[in-house]
Amino acid sequence: AYTAAYEGASNNGFVNTAPQAVTPQSPPSMGAFTADTTAVEVIVGEDQTVYLASLIFGNAVNVRARAVAIAQLQPGEHCMVALDDDMDDAIDIGGNADIQLNCGMASNSASLSSAHLYGSSSVVANPVSAYGQVVNSASNFVGTVKNWQPKVKDPYGSEGRSLDVPTYSGCDWTGNIGPSASITWTPLAADDYIFVVCSDVMIQGDLHLDPGVYIFDESSLAIRSTANVTGDDVTIIFAGSGSNYGTLDINGSASVDLTATSTDTSGLYGYNYKGILFMQDPNADFAVNQNFVNGGSDIIMSGAIYFPNQEVQVSGNHDSVDTCLQLIANNITFTGNSALINNCPADPDFDGAEIREVVLVE
Repeated sequence: AYTAAYEGASNNGFVNTAPQAVTPQSPPSMGAFTADTTAVEVIVGEDQTVYLASLIFGNAVNVRARAVAIAQLQPGEHCMVALDDDMDDAIDIGGNADIQLNCGMASNSASLSSAHLYGSSSVVANPVSAYGQVVNSASNFVGTVKNWQPKVKDPYGSEGRSLDVPTYSGCDWTGNIGPSASITWTPLAADDYIFVVCSDVMIQGDLHLDPGVYIFDESSLAIRSTANVTGDDVTIIFAGSGSNYGTLDINGSASVDLTATSTDTSGLYGYNYKGILFMQDPNADFAVNQNFVNGGSDIIMSGAIYFPNQEVQVSGNHDSVDTCLQLIANNITFTGNSALINNCPADPDFDGAEIREVVLVE
């Protein structure tokens, strides 16, 4: 905060060198915010010859100005957020992508190409904001670009729900689901409604998920072209350890109709998975080209997709009519003829991605 104070004053012509002085302090030395350790007071002063005053005081007069600022979280308006701090094109939308968010998108990267919209893509989002800079040459864009914005708060990270993987044990499923299979997975009350998958699963047939939390333990989920996957009140978590964490791959002409957990689960698991549809363990290693929603998939999904350390890539001839989807990942890529059409109610189950803004209060 002190460095920012000196830099801000310098940008406005005041440096901390005589006859000028810049004095930041937190908490402030006076006023209504003396007990607020998040508040920063800055006093700038300069010795000036004020002729009338010099007749009285006999020398230069120190003229001062004071201001106090605090950082406040403003209500979230972003349903697509890239969390990476410095990656180029942390949000990358190209090809013939059709993105209709009916909300905002934000990139926390400081890059001069923090978010990149280009090609024949069509993007409807308001605002498109970046901690760095948005590069926009999309053939069709409806919205407002905001560069050099404060970072958006991760609503499920340390500033929000601090989500992690719940305690689990045992194994409820191994193996693939073939084209002719029709399977129902049922989390049991005796297991706190947790269903553990402990091998990679390729789904080619029908799978219904009863309400509960599904843990893919060092295991990945691949939904293939002939699959039909349904479920309400579900949360799917890709867990693991070391460098082995599960990933998501929805491909081909699959049919997927999934709705996220709709109630607060804090009392049961210690973590609130309300509104979370897909989540990857926040301890997973950084990776790109690992999690895909692509091909000619016909998808209806409602909830948050939360992969804080890995890329989520949407590509191919994806035709998604997402009832209400929030996408938060390390970085996000749309290519090909991908489409994302969002239709969220006024109060969705997932948490809004808030933005921390500096507000002048004195």
